[in-house]
Amino acid sequence: PDAWLKSPERTSITAELADIQRTAPTIYTSDENGPAREFSTSIWYQTWEVYKRLNLIWWRDPYYTYGLLCQSIICGLALAFTFYKIKDSSSDLDQLMFLLLELLFMGILYVYLVLPQFLIQKEYFKRDYASKFYSWFPFAICIVLVEIPYAIGFGSLCFIMLYWTCGFDYRLDSVESVYFWLIFVVFVLFMCTFGHVVASVCLTAFLSFTVLPVMVGILFSFSGVMVPYERMPVFWRSWIYKLNPAQYLLEGVITNALRDLTVQCSPQDFLQFPPPSGLTCEQYAYDFQSDANNLGYISTLDNGNCGYCKYKTGKEYYETVLSWSDDNRWRNLGVLISFWVFNIFMVILFIYLTRKAQR
Repeated sequence: PDAWLKSPERTSITAELADIQRTAPTIYTSDENGPAREFSTSIWYQTWEVYKRLNLIWWRDPYYTYGLLCQSIICGLALAFTFYKIKDSSSDLDQLMFLLLELLFMGILYVYLVLPQFLIQKEYFKRDYASKFYSWFPFAICIVLVEIPYAIGFGSLCFIMLYWTCGFDYRLDSVESVYFWLIFVVFVLFMCTFGHVVASVCLTAFLSFTVLPVMVGILFSFSGVMVPYERMPVFWRSWIYKLNPAQYLLEGVITNALRDLTVQCSPQDFLQFPPPSGLTCEQYAYDFQSDANNLGYISTLDNGNCGYCKYKTGKEYYETVLSWSDDNRWRNLGVLISFWVFNIFMVILFIYLTRKAQR
């Protein structure tokens, strides 16, 4: 080594390398006669090619595509026939609320399919990025775009499984039906990017699947259904309730489904009592039913007793039990879209920050 360091050959080679480094920016230029660049093609060409490549990978992955198809159909049918043809009685309102709560479960199942796929493709990306095949931005935007058709298909299949089977076809008008489909599809898109965010932040599958159950617990616990807003501790409802995307989904779909519903209590749902002597049930309850602020209604049953039904309309149910309003339906859709867009920015940011492979 000492002989090489003092040799004229080393001095010549060192001078040649320094000259190449000094003159290369002016000698080696791109086809557009611009300066030499990191990647051989433009960012938009990279984006288009990466998008085509990811679409091909998704299409040729039977475990992923077939898993999504089976999950959407089987889980949708299981939910649909569990809550088959929900009626309009007061107890059916609880059934309807828990059916719509299960929409969260459908979105969470989607995350468990998306997350491993994202981690696998990210490892391939780090190899390709180190080889200067393409930049980090095409991968970040395309890993989101490639999922959109699958998320829309997943949400639409689940919607079809539930719509006619659970009786939404007679409960909702055309606008309300489109709203139900739209907000659920946006929620699925949100959950897809939510899985991407968890995977891009946590870096490994082990850490991702450790954090994910905690996040799922937050979605369920602070959605306003398991524990209504008024009963929630002040600390939690002052911030985490308002930051929970599940709350906006559930307020949107539940108020949308119940806003025009007239409750018809079944015989077993009436609270029965005998009418006073000489009075009919309607006469006895006239003052009560004349006050619009009172909940429910009183009716004469077939056995001659008076029956009290807790709610007159679906609106009474969600305003008193859940403290929600149907005036917020379109606001809730906009908030969910904002959460989805925020997730996309987070995915792009963390892919940029973790674009290089760890040694």
